[in-house]
Amino acid sequence: MTGTVTRTGDFHRRAAGTVAGDLDAVARAADGEDWAAAAVLADRLRTAGEQLYTAVVADMVAAGVDWWRLADLLSMHPQAVYERFGQGLVCPAEQRPELAVLVTAGLVAEHDWDDEFGIDLEDLGAEHSLTADPTVVALRQASRLLDDDVWIAVRLPAEHGSAARAEDGKVVRQWATVVVDKQELTWLAEALQLNAAEDRPEDLAEDLDPLH
Repeated sequence: MTGTVTRTGDFHRRAAGTVAGDLDAVARAADGEDWAAAAVLADRLRTAGEQLYTAVVADMVAAGVDWWRLADLLSMHPQAVYERFGQGLVCPAEQRPELAVLVTAGLVAEHDWDDEFGIDLEDLGAEHSLTADPTVVALRQASRLLDDDVWIAVRLPAEHGSAARAEDGKVVRQWATVVVDKQELTWLAEALQLNAAEDRPEDLAEDLDPLH
């Protein structure tokens, strides 16, 4: 992007003077215990910070930084970065199909669990990155808010082809997302093998090798 106008550079040209002035003003307001003015200025600076944050991420996306690198830099799940900043761009499951998984969710009271959907996400443990997938997070938050239990299953998308695809109305949602690395994918594959075995361990997470 050398020689091009970045969104970060554009923000700097437009806002540098205003931000600098607000910083001086908020310090004076706090020193003078003018808390109403200090709060207004601090909120304005927070908005400017969010705009700068968005500009920097937009520049990284434009420079070709992939969703996994962005996720690492921003401490987010790759799918969460995509959903926030990647409108109209290639999604993570298409960018790295070798790290894609298929996730299915249903309400315990309304939707029947099917082993074809894979393994219970809870069996993978809280440290697995799929717990930070934005749809998983949203469904679990809604479940707690509505006091309506939800099950979430995950599998490798190519394992059973279309057999793992749910019919309309049979589940709450089914979607493609990604894991963060091949180690997690291997861990998932091992968990699925253990889950399919006749002598399935009661706690799969304890029977698997540590993820990290």
